[in-house]
Amino acid sequence: MAGERDGKALVDMVYLLTRILLLLVPCVGFISCQPTPDQCSNLTKTLQLDPSVKIILAEPLPDNYTFQDPYSLAYPESAPNLPAFCRVYCNITTSPSSATLFEIWLPLNTWNGRFMFVGNGGGAGGVNYPAMGAALRANFSTVSTDGGHNSSTTDGSWQGLGPEVAIDFGWRSLHLSSVYGKSIMTQFYGKNASYSYYSGCSSGGKQGMKFFQMYPETFDG
Repeated sequence: MAGERDGKALVDMVYLLTRILLLLVPCVGFISCQPTPDQCSNLTKTLQLDPSVKIILAEPLPDNYTFQDPYSLAYPESAPNLPAFCRVYCNITTSPSSATLFEIWLPLNTWNGRFMFVGNGGGAGGVNYPAMGAALRANFSTVSTDGGHNSSTTDGSWQGLGPEVAIDFGWRSLHLSSVYGKSIMTQFYGKNASYSYYSGCSSGGKQGMKFFQMYPETFDG
C-alpha cells in the first residue's frame, strides 16, 4: 500500500512540474509545437526530470530510417520505414537494487497528438522495438520498457535477481516509464497528448491489467 501511495504522489509531482513548464513555455497549435532535430539533441540538457532518471541519449533520426538493436536479446528484429523521429533512451533507478531502461520515440513531423505505450511478451526483458516501430508509423509518440532486465522471451533466469526486479517486471517499470515518458513528450511538444493508449498481449497484457488496476488514470484511449 505504501508503494501505491508513493507512486501516486510521484505522478502528482510530475504532473505539477509539467504544468509549470507549460505555463513558462506556452505553445498554441500543432505548427508552433512542431519541434526540430536540434531541440531533440538538446533534450539531454533541457529535460527536467526526477534525479532517479538518467538520460542516456537523445538523437534525431531521419525519415525512412530502419532501427535495429543487435544487442537486444528479446527484440533484435528491425523496425523499418520509420518517419523522422527523436529517440530518447533513459535509465530509471527503481530501488537500491534494481533499475529499468525505457525509450520514447517522438515523431518530428507527423505526430498525431496521441501517446502509445507498448508492452512485451513472455518473460522478455527488452524494449519492444518492432511494436514501437508500428506505433511510430501510425504517428504516435510511443514508449516501451525492458521491464527491469535483459532476456529473451523464454529465459526466466532473471527471476533470481531478487524481489525488486520482479516488482519492476510486474508493474513498476511500466508505471514509471509511462510517467517519465509522458513528461518527456509534453516538454518536447509543449502540450499534453490528446489521448493515451496501451497495447500489449501475453505477459504484456497481464502487466497492462495490473497497471490499469493501480493507475486507471494513465490511459484514456
